[in-house]
Amino acid sequence: MPLKGKNDIARKSKNAARKQKSKPLLTAQQLYEKAQAALLYDDYDTAREALRQAASLEPENLEIVEAYGSLLAELGEQEQAVLVLQKVVSLSPELGHEKYLYLGQLVEGDEGLAYTRKGVELLQQKLNEAISSCSTRSEDTKLLTQETNEPDAEPSSMSVKRELLKVDGGDNEEMEVMEEVQDGDEEDEVEEEEEVDDVEDLREGLCSALCSLAEMLMGRSESLECGSECEEVEGLLDRARTACCSSPEPDQVLASLRYEQGRPEEALEALRKSMKLWFCKQEEEDEDMEAVGDEIAEGRRGRKSLCGEMDSRREEESSDKVPLAEPSYEFRFECAKLLLELDDTTDVAIQVLEDLVEEDDCNPHTWHLLGTAYYAGGMLEDAQEIHDKGLALLKKLKVPQDDDVYHDFADLKGAIEDASCKIGS
Repeated sequence: MPLKGKNDIARKSKNAARKQKSKPLLTAQQLYEKAQAALLYDDYDTAREALRQAASLEPENLEIVEAYGSLLAELGEQEQAVLVLQKVVSLSPELGHEKYLYLGQLVEGDEGLAYTRKGVELLQQKLNEAISSCSTRSEDTKLLTQETNEPDAEPSSMSVKRELLKVDGGDNEEMEVMEEVQDGDEEDEVEEEEEVDDVEDLREGLCSALCSLAEMLMGRSESLECGSECEEVEGLLDRARTACCSSPEPDQVLASLRYEQGRPEEALEALRKSMKLWFCKQEEEDEDMEAVGDEIAEGRRGRKSLCGEMDSRREEESSDKVPLAEPSYEFRFECAKLLLELDDTTDVAIQVLEDLVEEDDCNPHTWHLLGTAYYAGGMLEDAQEIHDKGLALLKKLKVPQDDDVYHDFADLKGAIEDASCKIGS
């Protein structure tokens, strides 16, 4: 068999390259959809690369570029996320609050504070528009209901058509018309429920953003005893509580503020008020779960009436509201830290931390705080056991020896040993 010449090999290589080039590439929209699908399976590498390519193909597509910047922020790629999100701001400075809230977390100093303020402003505008739209739909529904129930009201065009069909003997056509009316009513009901859900989501988002802004002001203030910044913080928390009275965030931030102000009793009172919205003691969980479930179900049944009486309903018995979802891991961790600072007992803090460890047993900071809680409660053997498990986790995760968390565990070990020696003596 004769050997292939260099020209034949070169020709086949060119043909292969030509075929590869002619292979259709994914569009920006297809890449965006690919990224969304990858995120459903927590495949962040694929999602990031797909969004990077999509943003490169359509660099002025707001939806794609903002999604890329948001993902970079979530993945901790801070510098690149800031560049991408700042580009989104330049493309659409007055539309969309998310980019500003991300930038507020990523950028330090006055610039970060300004970004957060702008995000809050745009989010408030969006909520106001959604409430207005929802209220208008509710009023239209009320008027339609009144017209239908009034005996002297003029017949609607649909009822006139129905009567004409009866005269013509069009029973089948009348049935079709009735089905169309029913389908239309069901679609309107679905749209109304979606609008109410959107309003609730916006309320929760605004509440969280206002609390973030309050915490930023607290972090940069030299004194929280009095002054304009202190007044602004409390005003922001009042707005947050009004925006979403079922959220435990405002009162937990208020607890932090009161603690920083040297008012521990008020701080603990605010923290307990916050915890009433989400925490249930272990011994009460079984008997309370059914009651909590009924309250949540009742809240959901009542959500449709939110449009017409939204603001007045929120002012009544706000402390009895049940949140729509359990607070975040980070929120509950901060709650446990406050409890250890404010509460004379450690039982509640230990339960919160044990729940967190059960939820995620690969967080060394949670193990350390749980060990600290056991130590503070005088349960030294349990504290030592938790210390050992946390230290083993650090080695498993290959955390560098010079990391501060190692020093935290060393301090905990020293405290346990000192306390054990005092008991022994």
